[in-house]
Amino acid sequence: RETSGFLYTLYTKSDEVKHALPKATARFLQVFADQSATSGSMLLQPVAPACTGWVPGAMDELNQQDKPGVLAAVTAAADQVVNTLIKYGDVLEKCMRDLKGYAESKRAGFPRFFFLSQRELLDVLANGTEPEKVARHAPKFLIEVEFLDLGPPPKAKGAEDDEEEDEDEQPG
Repeated sequence: RETSGFLYTLYTKSDEVKHALPKATARFLQVFADQSATSGSMLLQPVAPACTGWVPGAMDELNQQDKPGVLAAVTAAADQVVNTLIKYGDVLEKCMRDLKGYAESKRAGFPRFFFLSQRELLDVLANGTEPEKVARHAPKFLIEVEFLDLGPPPKAKGAEDDEEEDEDEQPG
């Protein structure tokens, strides 16, 4: 779940990743939508009709009673869940491989990125438009930087003086 949340951030918030990996983005978003739509009902829908009146935890009673339909429904539902999760896992692994290749291309373009772990680099790339999130990684890839102060930019002293001179020069 942590990995899919991290991937979600990369594939939805990073315009650079979306632009560089459009097919991987489409694959990820499709799996994410499918998984979100089916996760809540994946187990219950196929089993519920056969389990009317069934008490959870009563597997021994199922074996003793003549209710093969319930056991078959539970087994079929479990098989469906496992197969679906395997399919989702395969797509997520492919998305991770695509991201790894993308990250390596960024390292080739800016070798200081080799000082970041894969996850840190992807975090930098995903949050490129949010400097406060990138700042925590800056000391690892920027020489002689202990921290980044992202406060408001200082006002240029000359700009204030120019405004006052303009007001004095206007004919009145």
